[in-house]
Amino acid sequence: MLLRYLHGFEPPILHLDLKPANLLITAKLDVKICDFGLSRTQLSVEKEGEMPARTVYKGVEGGTAPYSAPEVLLGKDIDKGADVFAFGVVLCEIYTRKRPWFGVHAARISQLVGFEDKRLPMPEEMRELPKMMALLEACWKLRPVERPPFHKIIEIVDGALSK
Repeated sequence: MLLRYLHGFEPPILHLDLKPANLLITAKLDVKICDFGLSRTQLSVEKEGEMPARTVYKGVEGGTAPYSAPEVLLGKDIDKGADVFAFGVVLCEIYTRKRPWFGVHAARISQLVGFEDKRLPMPEEMRELPKMMALLEACWKLRPVERPPFHKIIEIVDGALSK
C-alpha cells in the first residue's frame, strides 16, 4: 500500500486528504492514491512528556472534514495517525456504501469529532468480521499514537479477508 511506503520515509510523508475521490482503481483492481496537494513531510519537534523528536506537522489547513482526524479538525499537531484515521473513515464508507456524515455541515463535524469525540456508527455490515471492526475502532482512537501503523493495517486486512 502506498501509504505504508510514504509513511516509511524518514521523515515520513503525510497525504492528509485521504478520501474515495483521491483513490483511483485500475482495471486490475489496484488502488492508486492521487491529489497530493495537501501532503507534507513531517517536521521533528520535541514535546514535553513524549518521546523525543516525535515527528509532527503543526495544524494543516484544508482537507475534507468527514475524513479528517480530530487533531486535524482542531488545528493541533498531526502525524501519520491523521492518515490512519482517514483510512478508517474510507473503510467505513466501503462497508456501508454511504457517504460519511452526509448532510452534516463541516463545522458541526469538527464539533462532533474534534470536541465531542464522536465517531460514525460501526457498520452493521462488519458484524461478521470482528477483526475488521477492531481495526476500524483502532483507526479511530483519540490519540494518534494509539492508531495502528499501515504495515500493521495491511497485516490485519490480509488476515481478515484471506479466510
